[in-house]
Amino acid sequence: MIYQYKAGQSFFHGLDPITKFGWLIGVSLLALLFDTGLTQLILLAVIMIMGRTLAGLTWHEMWRGMRIPFWFGLPYFLLQLLFLPGDSVLYQIGSFHLTIEAIDYAAAITLRFVTLVLASLLYIISTDPRHVVLALAQKLKVPYRFAFAISIALRFLPILEAEAATIQSAQRMRGLSMPTGWIDKFYWWKSFVIAIFIHAVRRVGQIADGMDMKGFGAYPDRTYVHMLEVTKKGIVFVAISGLITLMAIIVWILY
Repeated sequence: MIYQYKAGQSFFHGLDPITKFGWLIGVSLLALLFDTGLTQLILLAVIMIMGRTLAGLTWHEMWRGMRIPFWFGLPYFLLQLLFLPGDSVLYQIGSFHLTIEAIDYAAAITLRFVTLVLASLLYIISTDPRHVVLALAQKLKVPYRFAFAISIALRFLPILEAEAATIQSAQRMRGLSMPTGWIDKFYWWKSFVIAIFIHAVRRVGQIADGMDMKGFGAYPDRTYVHMLEVTKKGIVFVAISGLITLMAIIVWILY
């Protein structure tokens, strides 16, 4: 699964979650601020270069993360071309006018969506969920009960994926392959989803029992084996990112 943490030694892996979250907010502001296709394309290219050089992602991994939002955004791009007005007509068929303004705005909206997903991917793939919990509890003073609830939520999707892989392996061993007809496929998927749901409910019960046996939540505070530290390079990185974002906002306001 592409949208989960992967251990590594990249620059992004060495930053704390708070620093990277500040960077993510800055990227999101820039993506939402500009509404031209060229600026969105430049921002996407910058995020891809950062993903390759600072997060250690390959081009194939980034494409895997972007392809789903890209294919979802493509129909929206085409619809925008049909209904958005504009003055600079580029092509005309009957009553249909393809304008430069429509292409520019449709490209900006689609690229913005892809950029936000890719930036989130860089954060997710380089951030250990345990460090997110420590950052929330130690630095942001969020009650540890809520912090650990967020941690469980972040881990639950990979757990479901592992359960699904186990069920598929068991079915293959029994000779139960994917059927061919649409009706048979519907019933096969229905049984498959029900099996995953049953395993998910069982796993939730196991997690709850384990937390209860360990006395989780019995005290207002808890001690930590690992104390999260905000590094100097993280402070410099988020300061530079914030400065660039501020300059971009000023330029947008003035022009």
